[in-house]
Amino acid sequence: MTDLNSIHTIVLLAAALPFIHAAISDVRRYAIPHVCTLVLLALYPLHVWLAPVDINVIASVIVAATAFAICFTFFALNRLGGGDVKLITVAALWAGPALIADFTMIMAFAGAVLSLVYLTHFYVAPALGFDIAGMRGYRNSMAIKLPYGVAIATGGFWALLQLAQ
Repeated sequence: MTDLNSIHTIVLLAAALPFIHAAISDVRRYAIPHVCTLVLLALYPLHVWLAPVDINVIASVIVAATAFAICFTFFALNRLGGGDVKLITVAALWAGPALIADFTMIMAFAGAVLSLVYLTHFYVAPALGFDIAGMRGYRNSMAIKLPYGVAIATGGFWALLQLAQ
């Protein structure tokens, strides 16, 4: 059994890599590559097979489908990007019914912190007269996007840490 637990830990570590890549890519280009979602989706059956506890796959799929439906609504309202929708959906699959509330709360908290950082950088600092590199030429700071992939990745990390215990 310890061999399977070790392999399961490796699968969880491997699942962390797409979250890292998604967060970095979202900060740099405001885009989450498809490969991140696909790798997480491909690793999920290994997680189910190697997990030390039984995983209710049907309930996890229902959680993911619900997350997708909610996120797609925000996508249709132009409030969430397509990459964000896909990453939240696959992270919800991994979280399942046992961790979906934790995942959502950690993601929301990380999003709030990220928003405060962006508000400080793009609103407070210029209002106080600080010259921030790269700010010249921004006439409408409301057009600045928030790379929410960072918050999603933070929630995903939290779920992976809980699954490792």
